Amino acid sequence: MKNLNYICDSNLAITEYNDCTVRALAQTLTGNYEDAHVWCSQYGRQSSRGMNLWTLEKEMLPELGFEKLTDEELINPNNSRKGRYTAESFINAHVGANTGYNYYLLVNGHAIGVDNEGISDSTNFSGRKRIISAFKIKK
Repeated sequence: MKNLNYICDSNLAITEYNDCTVRALAQTLTGNYEDAHVWCSQYGRQSSRGMNLWTLEKEMLPELGFEKLTDEELINPNNSRKGRYTAESFINAHVGANTGYNYYLLVNGHAIGVDNEGISDSTNFSGRKRIISAFKIKK
């Protein structure tokens, strides 16, 4: 999978920590780290701090036009036990698939932005983590 951190190559991004929510939003919505940073701060994110999951899921993403994926959409058809996608299996299934959507994934304590070209991620996350919730938005 291709890590597209070039989107977050700015002076502000270099000085930020705990900014996976901002990077994921930049990847899926704007392509611009500064715009995504402003939107997150409007929903209560403080600089170099994580973001409240309830605010993220119930307010910010829906108000920005994201649609939450159903439980059925998060079941991995290639899993013999029909379990939920892991972050890695979802990314492998959707990057390059031309689905017409960008995806915002939430795993335990982390957010990942996914588009047709790759992901934008600030850490070497464990792709084995199960997805807690996911959102999609038309490209």
